[in-house]
Amino acid sequence: TKSLSTTTYAPGGTIVYTITVNNTGAGYALAVPVKDLISSNTTTLIGGGTGAAFSSWMISATTTGIGTTSGTYTNGSDLDTTVNIAPSGSVTYTITGTVVNGATGNITNKATIDSVDTTTVTHTPEAGTVSATKTSSTTTYAPGGTISYTLQIENTGAGYALNIPVKDLISSNNTTLIG
Repeated sequence: TKSLSTTTYAPGGTIVYTITVNNTGAGYALAVPVKDLISSNTTTLIGGGTGAAFSSWMISATTTGIGTTSGTYTNGSDLDTTVNIAPSGSVTYTITGTVVNGATGNITNKATIDSVDTTTVTHTPEAGTVSATKTSSTTTYAPGGTISYTLQIENTGAGYALNIPVKDLISSNNTTLIG
């Protein structure tokens, strides 16, 4: 099985994948291949290109059952190993990946166990939180005078705010003319 810590991510944040391989049989499961090719995960990047989803990742493993092995793996490399699992035993891998700062698209990750059991999970980027503030240079005006307006748009969310329409309909500002 494969599970994830959350279904969304923030650019520069972490995603944690948990892969558990269980032996529900009465005998030892020997030389079971386990793969998670995390280096092949890509995403859309700010500006529209595609690139690696993770800048780095770490892998750790825990086992249950006498004679259960976790195989060999290296931080920063794909998980591609074989394991031996005792009856009613298990191997649990935790992969913690750091998302690249410019990530804006979905990240899909797949684990394969015994070349048959494939589990795929997808993360979506957290949305930006946009606010707008408009200020004026004055609260009163004189006929023929100038008023300056400042419009500040701010993203306070963890994700990128992309393609946000901004309108300031100054032409709809009316005043009463005397005469």
